[in-house]
Amino acid sequence: MRYLKVCVVLSIVLLIGSALALGEYSDALREERKKLEQHKHELLQDLERAKDEYMKSKSSKYAALAIKSLKEKEIHQYNRILRELKGEKNVIRGFNSRSEIEEEIGEDADIIALLRWTGRIDSKTISPFLKSFRELAEDDSKAVVLWIDTGGGSASASRELTEALYNLREKKPVVVFSGGRILSGGYHVSSNANKIVVDPLAEVAYIGVISLHYNKEKYYEKKGIRMRFWKIGPHKDMFYDHRGLSDEERKMREESVKRNYDSFVWYVARGRGMEEEEVRKYSEAVKYLGFEALDYGLVDKLGTLEDAIELAVELSEAKNPAILYLKAGGSVGKKEKEEELIEDEGIYYLPYPEIRRWR
Repeated sequence: MRYLKVCVVLSIVLLIGSALALGEYSDALREERKKLEQHKHELLQDLERAKDEYMKSKSSKYAALAIKSLKEKEIHQYNRILRELKGEKNVIRGFNSRSEIEEEIGEDADIIALLRWTGRIDSKTISPFLKSFRELAEDDSKAVVLWIDTGGGSASASRELTEALYNLREKKPVVVFSGGRILSGGYHVSSNANKIVVDPLAEVAYIGVISLHYNKEKYYEKKGIRMRFWKIGPHKDMFYDHRGLSDEERKMREESVKRNYDSFVWYVARGRGMEEEEVRKYSEAVKYLGFEALDYGLVDKLGTLEDAIELAVELSEAKNPAILYLKAGGSVGKKEKEEELIEDEGIYYLPYPEIRRWR
């Protein structure tokens, strides 16, 4: 009996201790957030100084140091703490069906779809985004925000994705945001959105085309490697590395690169509403910083993800906006298919205007 009483007393003590510990942990998180908010403010001031310094000296060294400082562990830690605090408030949650979404945001909500895209552009990586763009063009969303960070990739894949985005733009406003990079093929695609919003120090454009051919003929000879080909057509093996290119084949490759370059310029001109000759002024494979790109008409606004969302709300004339964050391949769906399941909880609700607190 005495043993039982001791166990009960210990249990009560442990419960009280746990409650106090949780309270202290929550207070510690809030205190940490205050410190990190202040640190982020100081880093943003550093970025403003970096911009001023860059404009004066036209040297990117100081700006690059500021970018490195901003993007390393302090900001990762800041975002981690915010995610923990927001987890307590259930700011972001997933859904399995359209009916669940409507229970949260209401039937009269004007949905702004947010889609995140990072990494290389190639035939494999664009597949889910092609699906999303096709479905978003027909679903109940009022506008789309595409949050991008990419250095580009395949020319053919970039063209395919650009056409899909342009078709989506014909149906509803599309706003691109980047706080990192929209380069090469990434800019090829982004230029065909309605509007582009970038961080002042984001990397933009890099308009150009490259093609590469390895010639390992002497290496194979040195190693004693011999290759035999059976082919029909004299140029069928021109993309292999066992030999160099003939003069005719070099000319063919040069013409191919030029056609891809001309195509790139045409797509940018179409998307940005510019003359092709104007685009060619900025088509020397230069990486512009965001504030430079704004001066050259390559983007529309400097700002944050939140600014891009607000611009999408404005363009769509949404009266009761609700932000839905989609997985690649996802879409908002239509009301008549409200019970259709959304795979893997593919939609997340970000309360508006509380989106300003989420990054």
